[in-house]
Amino acid sequence: MIILECESAIIRNLLERSLDPAETLSETYNCCDFDGVKFIFKVERPKKKKSDDDEKKIYPVHIEMNLPCWEAIKEYGAEDRYNELYGAWKVDPSEGFTHALTIDLGPMNDAERKNAITLAARLKANMLGAPFLWVAQKHEAKENFAPFEIPYRKTTGESMYVCPADKGATVIFTIRFSDPGDHTIGNVFLNELQAARTRVSSAPSVTTSPKAPKDLETFDLPDDVRDGKMFAFVSISLLDPQLSQRKRVDTSYYIPLFRDYIHYHIKCTKAFLHQKMRLRAAHLLKILDEAKPEPKVKVYRTVTGKVVGK
Repeated sequence: MIILECESAIIRNLLERSLDPAETLSETYNCCDFDGVKFIFKVERPKKKKSDDDEKKIYPVHIEMNLPCWEAIKEYGAEDRYNELYGAWKVDPSEGFTHALTIDLGPMNDAERKNAITLAARLKANMLGAPFLWVAQKHEAKENFAPFEIPYRKTTGESMYVCPADKGATVIFTIRFSDPGDHTIGNVFLNELQAARTRVSSAPSVTTSPKAPKDLETFDLPDDVRDGKMFAFVSISLLDPQLSQRKRVDTSYYIPLFRDYIHYHIKCTKAFLHQKMRLRAAHLLKILDEAKPEPKVKVYRTVTGKVVGK
């Protein structure tokens, strides 16, 4: 299986291109990421006549992001994480955006530039994963916390629910499937994830259910989510191995990508099945074409279709 990247490849590519004097970037780029997250990338060139020196200069870049669930996760360590990692570059965002950075790569050395590009490309991953670092800190300090919701896909009604557990925390996903075929294929992958713990002892425990687990009784779930007709409830237990100092950062990056990981492999599976079906149909048509009996009397026709003889 393929693990999706946690950073924005577009933001990384644009930042690396901004360092190349031979590149001429447009002033503004608009792009989107998983889960309805939007980005704006701008090169802050001064509004004056260009000179030869200006062509070789590395200008500051301005990056803005709209994270739909920002208000829901601010109090669970996300705002502190934002200030910690991006405080030196943070500026006020425009209307309709939740985060804004202005980064000047010109005065930095190579190591600083590499670190800055990685941080900027992981802006969404760091913000969406901050609540899981907060949970890991609570677990390490043996402090309790109240269950909370991360509505990371508001357009489809999908959320992550983080609930305390005896030995860590439980993350419950409500995953929506667009059609019954996706639901069936998705269950195959989910069953494989359940069986992974028998082979890898440090793997997190994964359970699935067509109905809402008891942990969600404290939440006001919409009716279409609660009946589970087009949803699957997936519970992932985060225990000591996942919340340890060594693994908690990786956990914070990959847990929010779990829903996209499942849907990505569903789409790949359907594409593979359709390809095999088309090849099989073409092979059967070839066999049927070869099995046609030869006509007893051959009729010869001209290009216009006129019979010219036997």
